[in-house]
Amino acid sequence: MTKFSLSPDHLTALANIAGEKTVISPDNAQPMMEEWRGRWQGESPLVLAPKTVDELSQLMAYAYAHDIPMVPQGGNTGLVGGQTPKGEILISTKRMRNVRDISPEDFTMTLEAGVTLT
Repeated sequence: MTKFSLSPDHLTALANIAGEKTVISPDNAQPMMEEWRGRWQGESPLVLAPKTVDELSQLMAYAYAHDIPMVPQGGNTGLVGGQTPKGEILISTKRMRNVRDISPEDFTMTLEAGVTLT
């Protein structure tokens, strides 16, 4: 895979779209760069954690329009390393935690991607 380089203009634009709380600092992002068993180590020029579907949509639209590769990451619990970025932008869903609907009659729940079930 060719390593992706993100221009400072794109970094700034994505950070501005995302807002301060959505950009994850490198120190806080380090656990997201490693598969939970330690088998794969990744890297990313920017880690974003949108809180709403609208924020996610805006970030993805910008990235798509500018051919910026992204890797989505839910709970970072995958077993094949697909959630570990190899230089792409990492989009974490960990802040998308709303419970949208619970239907006891149907035994179903509609949850956002960052909800952890325990």
